[in-house]
Amino acid sequence: MQLALAQRRKQLGHYNEANILALDPHRIVTQSGRIMPRKKKMPREKAAKMMQTFFCNDALSGQPFGFGIASPGRSCTRASTQLLSFLEQIGLPSALLLADTEHYTVELLSTILEHPSFDIIVPAPNAKHVRQLYPTMEFKQHWPGYALTKRPFFNSKGHEQTFQLIVQRTGLTKFSYKPFVSTSSQEAFLQVSQHYPKRWAIEDFFNFESTAVGWNRAATMNLNVRLAKQTAALLAQAACFELKQLLPQPFSQWTAQHLAKSVFLDFDGSLKVKDDTIVITFMACLKNWGSTSIIPVCLNA
Repeated sequence: MQLALAQRRKQLGHYNEANILALDPHRIVTQSGRIMPRKKKMPREKAAKMMQTFFCNDALSGQPFGFGIASPGRSCTRASTQLLSFLEQIGLPSALLLADTEHYTVELLSTILEHPSFDIIVPAPNAKHVRQLYPTMEFKQHWPGYALTKRPFFNSKGHEQTFQLIVQRTGLTKFSYKPFVSTSSQEAFLQVSQHYPKRWAIEDFFNFESTAVGWNRAATMNLNVRLAKQTAALLAQAACFELKQLLPQPFSQWTAQHLAKSVFLDFDGSLKVKDDTIVITFMACLKNWGSTSIIPVCLNA
């Protein structure tokens, strides 16, 4: 279902043609009675029982391609590897993956090299063997206080692959450094300064959508049940996204929860199935700036 939905959304133009994708784990607190390792969503939070989901979103539109689901014992690397196979089936000609620090593993980077249509850029730990390279690197200043450099990087764990190490330097007299590892041949400035900041779109997606569609809590750890429910939520989220494109301001900027309370509770309509198409027709009364608009909408899923 996720694959068919992603392919359909690609046809409808929900994703940007630049194919810049964001990977991010989304951990959901569960009240399950099962014994399981406890994890933290944030470093300062108390550890709790979590169900793991691993999303891949378009970094420009913020819309999800799909997600994987796993128990707390599954590693981020294994789950992300499964997402690569899923993305290949969608039919993307090429894509740049913007990853989190959790994705920095030799196994995942090596797997990316085996998929020639994908490249990845991921923040690297500021480890000692990386810091030792800084004095020998020549930085190119792009504006006062901001400079970048790139060089080949051979990992130290016995693997033969060579990646690109990109280092971002900030400051005028006292410098701070931020290393990235990339498999892309694009310019360092394009990857770090232009593309990577767009990764924040996936965080906005969780803030705007996760609470209302059930991605913020898990009552059970039955993975089949959770996968079915959260995949159905992808359908609802896609329909809401299409609806927002038809609505005027400020409705198109509302969160899913606000949209449900202010729009969905005030409409009347019908739901029917025609061949392989779900047809939803409704009349919504939208009050905006003292006036009322009646907008008939038909969604084909």
